[in-house]
Amino acid sequence: MLLVIHIVGCNLLHHFPNDVEFGATSCTLRFRQPERKNMKIISKFKDYYDYLVGIYGEDPLLVFDRRNQNGTIIHKFPALPDEWQAEYGDCVGLAHLFVGNWHTWLFYTGQEVYTTSDIETVHSRVRHNKKIVPIVRFNNGKEYAMPTKNQWHTTHDYFLTTITRLRYGMATYHHVPLMLILEKHHWHWNEVDSYYVNPQLVSLGIYVDENVVWQEISAYLGQLRSEQETSPPVPDKNKIENKGFDVKHSFRPKMKRK
Repeated sequence: MLLVIHIVGCNLLHHFPNDVEFGATSCTLRFRQPERKNMKIISKFKDYYDYLVGIYGEDPLLVFDRRNQNGTIIHKFPALPDEWQAEYGDCVGLAHLFVGNWHTWLFYTGQEVYTTSDIETVHSRVRHNKKIVPIVRFNNGKEYAMPTKNQWHTTHDYFLTTITRLRYGMATYHHVPLMLILEKHHWHWNEVDSYYVNPQLVSLGIYVDENVVWQEISAYLGQLRSEQETSPPVPDKNKIENKGFDVKHSFRPKMKRK
């Protein structure tokens, strides 16, 4: 949406951006407002941002199908290891939330869930076991240890660095608008991060601005649709082979093969 403001008696000595048109005694400012995105939600559950469909409306071409949860449904964050409390005191587990292309860190304690915007500062401290561990302090004054992070490299800036889907090798989940990744609790060779598709945020205690969630998901759905429309057509031969058929023999009359 293009918003145009016409100002009479504009002072030409002022500095204006490039999108200003000057007249003898007036100037016109033009700037673009973000487009409101519509989408349709198909789901077996409700989430806290669903009510925005009544504000933004539905678009049958942009469908957010939350029924696709890849067979794994998460209703709460996993319990933190018992030994953490004994060794470090109050601790947090770490996770990532991708809403479309937008990302935030999540810090879960068992009772509360914090996001990147809740961080006041990050520093290192020697705990009672004489181990140095990075500490995150949130805006409410509460502090928690982060046992899975290196004390020398974990700073406030570390959590402010832009993180993209490519960093976490999410090519398999490129079609998924909403992703939750839980970082492993231990650096065991047989322990891996856990990926969850289209989770129910309210059941996990995750609250991000609902307008951000709606806009980012709908924008991502629009991106996926554009990619689909601009992708080159797949030849019939490739379609057949992708379905597991043998082009040379599968569609011929039954006969003895030489």
